[in-house]
Amino acid sequence: MQNTRLSYNNTIGVFNILPIGGAGGGLSNSSVAVLENVHLDNNTAGFRGGGMRGGINSTTEARNVASTNSTIEHGGGIYNGSRLTLTESKVTDNISFLAPGGIFNDGGQVTVDQKTVISGNRPTNCTPSSPPVPNCFG
Repeated sequence: MQNTRLSYNNTIGVFNILPIGGAGGGLSNSSVAVLENVHLDNNTAGFRGGGMRGGINSTTEARNVASTNSTIEHGGGIYNGSRLTLTESKVTDNISFLAPGGIFNDGGQVTVDQKTVISGNRPTNCTPSSPPVPNCFG
């Protein structure tokens, strides 16, 4: 996917007044995704990955991607359950109910180059993630 904006999508439903829903408000990847010059903004997921979700056995490569989103549980910007590579990207100002708000790595492998910015996410940028997200602090 190149030169694209994914905005104002959501996977939230309501059942007996409780929010429920899926993952990956902007994009849910279960296979292989290569993103270049993509903006993920103002997307919402009911579970994980308001901007983007990388599921089990998936590979996501993101070059010059910007993510500003929110989610109900955790991983407001990105939820990763497999392999994620970020190059010259921004994961900023994402919000989630539980930490982390920026990138939630759930047992996967994350590679982050030195030019990628992960900041201003609430309640934290990447903590707690297991294993930790490299080049991400707080």
